[in-house]
Amino acid sequence: MPAPAVKMLFLRTAIVLTCSLVALLDSAAPADANDRISKLSKAVMENRTRLHFDGKAFTGPAWEKLLAEARNVQFFLIGEEHGIAENPKLAAQLFVVLADEGYEKLVIEISPPIAQSLDRTLTNDGLAGLQGLYELAGGEPVFFGMREEAELLSAARAALPDAHEVLWGIDYEVASDRRLLHQL
Repeated sequence: MPAPAVKMLFLRTAIVLTCSLVALLDSAAPADANDRISKLSKAVMENRTRLHFDGKAFTGPAWEKLLAEARNVQFFLIGEEHGIAENPKLAAQLFVVLADEGYEKLVIEISPPIAQSLDRTLTNDGLAGLQGLYELAGGEPVFFGMREEAELLSAARAALPDAHEVLWGIDYEVASDRRLLHQL
């Protein structure tokens, strides 16, 4: 019997609309570019869906659509820009709900060894442990030192308290190099 598929929620910095526009405008004549922009704008307006956020929870038609789509796939990618507080809050709420649907991993932009370290810290000491780790020189990984990002990691770990390695790092290390050198 094949092993069950691992469902993952990916976080990746992306500006999708800008990339779409660049692709549409690449080598296009000015008149053709204006037509393409007009078509893209029309498609965006026709397909937009309202997402409500009351400061604590996301709701609304867009929230329901995200959940419905996520339940039918193995991987769920969130293109986001770091530093916008609502992005990690949305990812945290999605992961907590989707953990009941089989999602097991939160894939993030840090190195695998630092992701493992953060995962262990959260497992053993929760968010307070993570805050203590961040107080050490080189203890704060890039992007995930902001409060909302740290809370995202904590929420993902807490959603699957008995799971092994909920946090998966898939990038190189930018800020926690001292910790990596210490591990060597």
